[in-house]
Amino acid sequence: MGIFAFIDGHYRHANSADIASYGILVRQNTIILFSHAGIIEGHQLTQDMAEWAALVGLFEWYKDNLGNAIVLSDSQTLINKISGFWIGKDSSFVPYWHKVYENITHRRDKPDLQFQWIPRKMNEAHKLAAGALQLFVGKCEIVNLLSN
Repeated sequence: MGIFAFIDGHYRHANSADIASYGILVRQNTIILFSHAGIIEGHQLTQDMAEWAALVGLFEWYKDNLGNAIVLSDSQTLINKISGFWIGKDSSFVPYWHKVYENITHRRDKPDLQFQWIPRKMNEAHKLAAGALQLFVGKCEIVNLLSN
């Protein structure tokens, strides 16, 4: 059966900083092969950058572990850019694109990858990304309350 790789990103401006999170869940049938959530801190982050960070994270794991797969995301922007349907006017995704491209092209066995848009409610990585962001922001708010 096929391997399904779900990716998702979230973004929030909190405590005078941009915070983004991402989630990755890879499964084959009902077996979870990989799951991961992460946080990105910085300035001038965007929702799209969080989505691309999820894709980069997937391919960093993927380069040694995955064969053919369907990559599923609820970001139409990401799916259309990675599939070549849209040309990006915003250059903020370019560093992410280079990392993804490197991970794909450096494999001897070029995998058969498909990219597909899905509704958010079907994205199995959504809770990972949302939970990571909520947990991080909650910890920051507790620290701020304790320091006052």
